Amino acid sequence: MPLLQRHRTRRQFSLYARLLRGFCRGSGAGRFAFGGFLPVAYTDLSAEGSLGKEKDSIEDDGTLFSDPGIVPASFFWSFGNFHLNASETIIIPIGSYDKNEDVNGGLNYWSFETVMA
Repeated sequence: MPLLQRHRTRRQFSLYARLLRGFCRGSGAGRFAFGGFLPVAYTDLSAEGSLGKEKDSIEDDGTLFSDPGIVPASFFWSFGNFHLNASETIIIPIGSYDKNEDVNGGLNYWSFETVMA
């Protein structure tokens, strides 16, 4: 397959079924939540290019289940107009993935997302 050089577009739309359950404990400003999500993604890929006199193009699309995630702990603090959030998300690689396809919903590997904002 020739090297694709000229044009590439990719559109992806995701629908997340996300659930976070929160708890407030004590008289402090802190809160705790946990939950998870199950994304469904529509991806449309189109690319074309040339290498010398050879031209090639790729077109593929699909609506696929992506990798779900769990949020075992998310902490929130509020101090007037100042807010803090610390959370960890674990992405589980069970989404739709095929190494021979151009468009995949999943990543095929475990990932961890740590957020401090």
